[in-house]
Amino acid sequence: MILDIKNKRNPTFVGQLNYLVPPEDRVPLASGAPDVSPDDAKCTEMNPTKATYGIACGNTHSAKTVPGRNLLMVSDEYFSCPYGHVRIVDIKDEPRPRVISHFWYPTQVDCGRYWGEDPRDTTPSAHLGTAKNSHLYWMAWYAYGLRGIDISDPENPVEAAHYLYRILNNDVTAVTYDVAFGPHGYLYVTDNVSGIRVLKYTGQKSTGHHGHHGHHGK
Repeated sequence: MILDIKNKRNPTFVGQLNYLVPPEDRVPLASGAPDVSPDDAKCTEMNPTKATYGIACGNTHSAKTVPGRNLLMVSDEYFSCPYGHVRIVDIKDEPRPRVISHFWYPTQVDCGRYWGEDPRDTTPSAHLGTAKNSHLYWMAWYAYGLRGIDISDPENPVEAAHYLYRILNNDVTAVTYDVAFGPHGYLYVTDNVSGIRVLKYTGQKSTGHHGHHGHHGK
């Protein structure tokens, strides 16, 4: 939902995007292709009670702007399979925002994967992120560590980098919560259970493409 907050005592409605509707009721992607979420078929299969009318499972969590561009990075926080992923939304026409593309991993729809018997293990879901600049977005991804997303071409986002780790003596999946920027190019990555990790991004590799993952960084 987009609000005009010039008058902070009286915010007014500007526009709204409801992407958790049946695919046939969605606005097409910028390319003109239907907006079919990677969740749709699996949601109906795995969570029929939550997939009312065949909508994509999801739970909108955060929407962050990209500097210098009319883009929002929208994440779902959703821990049942199919797990929460990322949508890139065009907000150039603010009353009518529209999904441009999806960023996800095959893991998001791998509903047969075993994530561990420890009750502290979590499943992979997008969470909170921050744009580094107009073409690189960092996303904290539960169970999947830190993910860098190259959005130079927002219709075709690819992975720019990743940092995957486990916690509690390497016994439990990461609970990667957020990422913030510090001086000298450092990334401060918080874990909901296991403190802060300080990382430095050293650049994107020029080779290697792995499906929806895109180019792996360092």
